Amino acid sequence: MTQATLVHIDARSAAAKAAVSGIERKKAGQDAALDAEKQEWVNRFIFLSKCYLTSLPVGARFAIEDLRANALACGHPAPHSSNVWGSMPRVLMNAGLPIEPAGEYRKARSPETHAHPVALYVKTGGAA
Repeated sequence: MTQATLVHIDARSAAAKAAVSGIERKKAGQDAALDAEKQEWVNRFIFLSKCYLTSLPVGARFAIEDLRANALACGHPAPHSSNVWGSMPRVLMNAGLPIEPAGEYRKARSPETHAHPVALYVKTGGAA
């Protein structure tokens, strides 16, 4: 192998390690924010999300920001940290809500999110 090949292989290896540790750091940060949130807040958000999902037909696509907007419109307070929102898809799926990632994105609608792409979820069959 040439030195250039070795440098290229080392760069790919470093990039792969950075990506994995970046994903792990993101999840760790979300988990820490979620752990600091009151369980009553989480339970109420799950309940309001169930209510929202009952209004959607199976196959409907939505973003977590849609659930957030619905919860806030219902008088549910914002979490202590905006990082909590990133944990909510996993929380909702673990709670048995009929959602799964759609593998699609759209521009965010909420001004706080600055129109960056947000993941879409799809309502699957099953009770909300």
